[in-house]
Amino acid sequence: IAAFEETLVTASPDIPGMRVLQSSSAINVMGATKAHTSYKATVSKNLVDDFGQTLGDDETRTWTVGDARPTFFGPQGMVVLDPAAAKPTLDFFSTNYEQLKVTLYKVDPATDLDVYYNYLRNRWNKDNPPRLPGSKVFDQLVKATIGKNELVETSIDMSPALSQGLGHAIAIVQPYPWKEAYEPPTFISWVQSTKLAVDAYVDADQLIAFVTDLGTGKPASGVALEIRPHGIKGATNEQGMATLALPAVAKQVKGAHYLVAKRGNDTAFIGDQNGYWNEYGSWNKQERPTTLAWYVIDDRKMYKPGEEVTLTGWLRTMQYGKGGDVGGINGAVQAITYK
Repeated sequence: IAAFEETLVTASPDIPGMRVLQSSSAINVMGATKAHTSYKATVSKNLVDDFGQTLGDDETRTWTVGDARPTFFGPQGMVVLDPAAAKPTLDFFSTNYEQLKVTLYKVDPATDLDVYYNYLRNRWNKDNPPRLPGSKVFDQLVKATIGKNELVETSIDMSPALSQGLGHAIAIVQPYPWKEAYEPPTFISWVQSTKLAVDAYVDADQLIAFVTDLGTGKPASGVALEIRPHGIKGATNEQGMATLALPAVAKQVKGAHYLVAKRGNDTAFIGDQNGYWNEYGSWNKQERPTTLAWYVIDDRKMYKPGEEVTLTGWLRTMQYGKGGDVGGINGAVQAITYK
């Protein structure tokens, strides 16, 4: 096909959100088709091939859509609920599943985060399965929103794991019934229901925290902060910010590193970039040694065999710490070698 436009293909009945994609000699029609419906697609006679020839006549193909394939997806990982929502819910989308199997655990980051991360790292160990932390507060089948052969949204009420709409929970959700021989898709989330938004910038010496109201984005002052597991504490100022010094640790402390923000009975946290797959955190003071930087050029880039190569260049020291700069080598380098 020399040139292709989606307008060259029409469908009847109409397909909502229809897209037509051409790849080599194939044309794919995609969109929100309905179950148990017959469709007809017509390719215009004006379609031109690589040799400049048109199709000649309109070409029509028909097909019938059967039942939709069962699907299931939704949030997983670290989830923060919308503080403006009418209810604290975790929302999942499914097709042709009657129910969702839901288990909720009430948890506290101070005692349960490391146990949760260990569970995620080792959940595939069937011989010695890890335990889930916290208190199980809900373990039931939840009826999915009615809508055979349609994508439906089902809201899981998180209230059983919360106190006055605030708190932390682990949610494990699976589609039900599951009729395949292999294990069902399992969506695991640590859910934070909070009115605080917390962020952190970390360099080699300190952590700069920024806390705002999650609903309005306004800076949150007077919020208590703590870097765990180091126990370094502080509080936000009128701009919602605070600077906390990182610890100089000779030996790494096992466990996740995370910043907790607390205001009354409301807590929120953010972890370092290591995530659950690493047993050690990274929020320690980092040494920044002085390094050498090179800049080398030659005289012509390309040489004939036997020609002499002429090189020139500069060596400088690079100091990456506070107040660092580019400096001379001051006799630190006595000789250089090259091949």
